Amino acid sequence: MADDEDEDEDWNDDGSPEDEAAFMRELENFYRERSMEFKPPKFYGIPVNCLKLWRSVIRFGGYDRVGLCLLNLYVTIFYFYYKSL
Repeated sequence: MADDEDEDEDWNDDGSPEDEAAFMRELENFYRERSMEFKPPKFYGIPVNCLKLWRSVIRFGGYDRVGLCLLNLYVTIFYFYYKSL
């Protein structure tokens, strides 16, 4: 039971503001090194916590697994959207 509680705490860990700022600097450097423009992402005008997003993707199995789930979600949404027209 204690392990489950520790796991839940890790899941809810957004990181400290310092951790998030350091992660954003690393992300900016990653883009800059590849001569790409970096704009901090926003969702409906609200800044996205990229560190929390990164940790969530890793927790759920990485990009390949999460990306496939999102693709399936988008296909389903568009299918029902166009079907309703």
